[in-house]
Amino acid sequence: MSLGAEDIKIYDGTISTELGAQLSSLAKKPIWQYGWRSNVQNDNYFFWHSHFAGGDTSSETDSAAVLSDRQGLQSVSSLWLEIEAMIGSPQKLLRAYANGHTYGTEGYSHTDSNREDNLSSIYFAHDDWQQDWGAELLFYGEGREIIKSVAPLPGRIVIFPGCILHRASSPSRICPTLRVSFVFKSAPK
Repeated sequence: MSLGAEDIKIYDGTISTELGAQLSSLAKKPIWQYGWRSNVQNDNYFFWHSHFAGGDTSSETDSAAVLSDRQGLQSVSSLWLEIEAMIGSPQKLLRAYANGHTYGTEGYSHTDSNREDNLSSIYFAHDDWQQDWGAELLFYGEGREIIKSVAPLPGRIVIFPGCILHRASSPSRICPTLRVSFVFKSAPK
């Protein structure tokens, strides 16, 4: 089976205003550490990161209960439950975290999984985003051509098979804010 742009799902306006405000507030707290890389073997440069729950890339343990028990992360747990409902089938939450990008901290092309049934779900938690700020989420096909570009609009959710090659492009020089994405990696139960 060949995966393509049609396998990348975008949802706008599905999260309540109250939950969106809670997630935005969390993203403004001192939760960030600098020095994260999507792939430690290949990435030379770093970006901001905050780990919420789950193990490393080889972990198959369901971390949903751990996330729901973490103090101060109830909004992240609520977001996960809403995303799982959007997926439409029971999921094991393998990892939950947030990434932050500023000008010059673009991501590298990578896959999150080698399995077509493992999903990556991204929620953009910043309050505002303007077209000239860039930082699109780019997806690549088999020929390494861009098959889909997704603007990081506030409150947008993107769900896709983690085996699709993708990367976060850098915010532009004129972007005055942190590009915030809450990320959930999951597998079928």
